[in-house]
Amino acid sequence: MTAREGIKEMERSFIRFFRTLRIEITSFFAFVSLLTLPEIVFGQEPRLEISSISNIQAAEKSMREVFDRGDCEAAIKQSTDLSEKTKVVISLVDAAMIPLTNQNSIDVGNVSLSAKQYFSANRTLLRKLKNTTALSLTIKAECLAKINERNGAARAYTEAISYISPSETELWKRARAGIYNIIGFYDEPLISE
Repeated sequence: MTAREGIKEMERSFIRFFRTLRIEITSFFAFVSLLTLPEIVFGQEPRLEISSISNIQAAEKSMREVFDRGDCEAAIKQSTDLSEKTKVVISLVDAAMIPLTNQNSIDVGNVSLSAKQYFSANRTLLRKLKNTTALSLTIKAECLAKINERNGAARAYTEAISYISPSETELWKRARAGIYNIIGFYDEPLISE
């Protein structure tokens, strides 16, 4: 085989490779469209419940009242509902901030004062929403632990901890204590009183 023939064979190999790659990419998109086919054929849209901030606050108050009464069955339902609604709103608020969070250090000087204030207000809102999610998951976990659903309680506690902000030490202690109770580990507090 001459060098020229070798180069031609290499070109043919590349062409075959890219044709195969194109087929695989096309197949992937066809597969994705099959996943959404029921929505297209049956006219169903995916269920996405978007709540207002005031509805979330009202749901949180109701959940706390139900939990304080000791009605774990209703508290589990309400806390699950609230955490799902809050996660949707967190995603929406987070998406609204993408242009500001994608700024590199050179562009930061070009951001207006009102945009910086908007960013600060949204960070505060996100922190409150994440703490609401953490509280609802902690309440769910505590109720699941009461009815001896240890696996569900452990999942809810660990998910709750992922939403807790550093300033919420009481909620973190509560979730951490719940996890420790599930595994039978009792230790001195990690945060000074």
